[in-house]
Amino acid sequence: EACLQGSDYWLAYWTSHNKDTCPVLNCTVNETLNCSLVDGDELRYPKQFFVSVWGGLLAACFVLVIGRAIGLRLLFLRSSQRMHKSMLDAILKAPMLFFNTNPSGRVLN
Repeated sequence: EACLQGSDYWLAYWTSHNKDTCPVLNCTVNETLNCSLVDGDELRYPKQFFVSVWGGLLAACFVLVIGRAIGLRLLFLRSSQRMHKSMLDAILKAPMLFFNTNPSGRVLN
């Protein structure tokens, strides 16, 4: 959930940061990102930077959601197997008096 909120925050930051009235100036992307200051203290980045960060956040969200789904599936599968095994052991180890006093429909249910 925090990852999705982070990507939404980054998208809001991107849209408020890159105004059409202030184009990107003096930015070069070689091995490092070199940008000059525009309008005093505000740093302008190229669009590729914003797209890369946003894409990375969405990829991280995708991986986390898939991982959570697989983890929960395995957790629920193990817990249901343990519960079924304990119920079957309890029925098989029950004394005959249990089956004589309870109707078979109640035992099966």
